[in-house]
Amino acid sequence: MRVPLDALQSLAWPARRSASGTRSGTHPSTLRGRAPELSAYRAYRSGDDVRDMDWKLLARSDRAYVRLSEDRAIHPTWIVVDATASMAFPVATRAKWEAACALATGLAFLAHKAGDPVGLRVVGGSAPGETTLAPSTRRDVVPALAALLAGVTPGGRASLGPAMAERAGGGRLVVVSDALEDGDAWRDAANRWLAAGGDVVVVQVLSREEWTPADQGSVVDPEDPGGERELGAEARAGYAAALSAWVRRESDWWRARGAAFHSLVAEDDVVQGIRAIVAEPLAAAEAR
Repeated sequence: MRVPLDALQSLAWPARRSASGTRSGTHPSTLRGRAPELSAYRAYRSGDDVRDMDWKLLARSDRAYVRLSEDRAIHPTWIVVDATASMAFPVATRAKWEAACALATGLAFLAHKAGDPVGLRVVGGSAPGETTLAPSTRRDVVPALAALLAGVTPGGRASLGPAMAERAGGGRLVVVSDALEDGDAWRDAANRWLAAGGDVVVVQVLSREEWTPADQGSVVDPEDPGGERELGAEARAGYAAALSAWVRRESDWWRARGAAFHSLVAEDDVVQGIRAIVAEPLAAAEAR
């Protein structure tokens, strides 16, 4: 599945938090300085730069104020893509993996379009070369990212945690996965990223067949081929209810900690999925 990048040209992907970088960019910064956008006034204090003083206001009111403005900064984006065996489902189409690649490429395109450095780490699977792309703003970073993903075959088992912790700090962490990660390593890494003032965006990708499994008698865990389970009509109904409840719990867990969580169906329109992801910070800002 290839994402039509032309369909994303009109979109912008704002940061969910004020960016902490010192390099000039497009996102509101945690710093305030002499940017052209006026944010507020504050009474002059000893040590303030006199260049920030509003002389016209001083002449009118006989009181000294400095102009505070909101600087703009870059928001480095680190994308971690799950390439473990469960992402190769369904076997006939590998829809989850194809959707994950398209989502990662589309989001990288939007971050790069904003002037942000973009990097990639693929966890699990097999590839002929490197599975890490260092964050960069160079012109060919998005095609390079897409090419790297195209050379990966999902498989095996691995933890997302180390890759998520690799560049923990300011900026945006995007995790594209089915969120079937075992253990707490990836949650701990996400919490460290959030504590450092960064964004965390979890994009869960599940196939339509996982939501409504076919009547095939039994299912096999791709990451544990020896674990076959019977799945009759009654079990399927219980499974669907349990899956919905689990996704709600996952969403609640991540959102309670200040992260974004989006659950998407692999076979659905990837552009609409990306639109939902980038619209979330705008909706949150309007709600504030």
